[in-house]
Amino acid sequence: MASLKPGDRVICRIQNAKIVSAYSTFDEVRTFEIIAVEDSGYFLYVPEYYNIGNSVEITDVSCKKLGLPKKYVGTYTTYILETQIERVHFILDGCICVECGEFYDMAEPNQENGTLICFSCRSYPIYASSADDDY
Repeated sequence: MASLKPGDRVICRIQNAKIVSAYSTFDEVRTFEIIAVEDSGYFLYVPEYYNIGNSVEITDVSCKKLGLPKKYVGTYTTYILETQIERVHFILDGCICVECGEFYDMAEPNQENGTLICFSCRSYPIYASSADDDY
């Protein structure tokens, strides 16, 4: 499967309000956005109206741990393995700034660790750090 990153969208099978394996029987399929990546799986953004049983609320602590922008505080996420992805719906062509969380179409990483810090955050770091304090 393709190397997925935050912002990409995947389609998963749902059985009894839970995401199941791509090879299981299912009631419906839904599209989810990947918000964080770990070695063995993905964290998905779960809209509240999806009512996925194993989703958890994102807190300030989980935002820091996963490296998520503060805009996700109070929303829901769930963790899945690659085997729970039926297919890839959409792959972003660009990067998300790790400071402000803004997506930049056609951008490439500009940091040694493979992340992007946008021009605004590099030029005016005081505004990027104070934006996180507003939440």
